[in-house]
Amino acid sequence: MRVVMGMIVKNRFEELKRNLYHNSQFFDEVIVVSDSSTEEMNNWLVGEEAKRLGIKAVLDFDGYQTIRLRQRYLDASEKDGWMLRLDVDEFISFEAGYQLREIAKEAEANNVNIVGFKACDVIHNIDGSVRIANPDFWCPNFFKLTPRIRYVGQHHEGIDLGVPHAQANVVFKYYHIRAEASIHLRGARNAFSTPHTAGGVKPGDVEAWQDFKARCQNAGIKEFWQLEKLFRDGPVPEEITEWIVLNRNSENTEFRSLFVVYYILLHPELNTLMGNTDFPVYDQNRKPYPGEMSF
Repeated sequence: MRVVMGMIVKNRFEELKRNLYHNSQFFDEVIVVSDSSTEEMNNWLVGEEAKRLGIKAVLDFDGYQTIRLRQRYLDASEKDGWMLRLDVDEFISFEAGYQLREIAKEAEANNVNIVGFKACDVIHNIDGSVRIANPDFWCPNFFKLTPRIRYVGQHHEGIDLGVPHAQANVVFKYYHIRAEASIHLRGARNAFSTPHTAGGVKPGDVEAWQDFKARCQNAGIKEFWQLEKLFRDGPVPEEITEWIVLNRNSENTEFRSLFVVYYILLHPELNTLMGNTDFPVYDQNRKPYPGEMSF
């Protein structure tokens, strides 16, 4: 039984290497689609060390759009066996990794073509502590490859096998290891991409998002990386910061992340009178967050 892994990545070179040194041992092949990443990282992906790890690199320079990029690793795979989809901050447990082929064989014997693994979140908090959570969530990230397989959706995408789906869940875990600061930066990215975010769609979300996007459009901001660069380097137009402050305590968690990233993590010196429910007490010495923050 052939098992392969698919992944997309943009920069995050050190994270990528940590991931592949662990995960690659369980697979016949690992397909990494790299989007406009650093020259150093792309050279490594096509070099000898990556080849020894069984990595097939697909370099893509047409922009960070997750559906299209994930489709690239489906297109690059042979349409036999099973694929495990992981992101750069996700690690399959040893127990699951060593039994992937047996899990796939048993699934096929029971006419199952999608297997869900149990999520385990390991989060490095902004204050330096670590919390571990076991949400009631099985990610359908292990699936049988078929000739018509494709990715569908907008941002929180799904897989379409081209045949009727039959899913089963297993007790084995995968670990989502991430920094709280990065969670907020990716939440800000999600909020920029679509109002249909992980925070859920609440009344007024779409209208608020349309207002935000119009303000970004007025400032010439079409892609999230442009907004992130402004967040880091400035100056951010007042019409955008006005929206961020007004929505700092939105019911939509990912709208709130825009405030957290700009006013709490990157520029706490600007957060003088404006509170937010995620971090009601912020860094009193007005120093920006020094740790990892990537999207």
